[in-house]
Amino acid sequence: MGMGMQLLQIEQNVLDEIKNNPECLFKIDVKDEKYNMVDIDKSWGALEYIIYHNLINETIYDSMNTTQIIDIEKITPDVSINYLNMEQVNKLSQALSTLDKYSFVQFFDIDKMNAEKIYGFPFDNSEGCYAYFLHHLERLKNFYHTASKNNNGVLLYIF
Repeated sequence: MGMGMQLLQIEQNVLDEIKNNPECLFKIDVKDEKYNMVDIDKSWGALEYIIYHNLINETIYDSMNTTQIIDIEKITPDVSINYLNMEQVNKLSQALSTLDKYSFVQFFDIDKMNAEKIYGFPFDNSEGCYAYFLHHLERLKNFYHTASKNNNGVLLYIF
């Protein structure tokens, strides 16, 4: 079984409610369009690696440190649910906006990611592999741009 990732945009007040009472997660219908759910499949490990190792400065690093919903394992033992607040989302969106396909290709080091056993490996040097990650990067950038514009936080589900 692989681990995929889904992200949901969520209003900050709803996120605060979930942080105080994790059972509020059950009120969320992930298929509701207002959450603008994006599924980045198994690409998240490599994308996180590329972003951390190439866009990070102290400010951005702090914005990428997700926080796990406390006691969520008791409610959903097979799912990890973390969050970013709206301030973190804004910083991350700004950083992601600087990563275009030309700079992405410079950071996309298959050999290094395989050597470090980044989740989802082994990767290959095919054009299809690069296209797969670039596609999910663009989806991720659009997702965070919209979340930032709407002053939303983000829930990240790893399952």
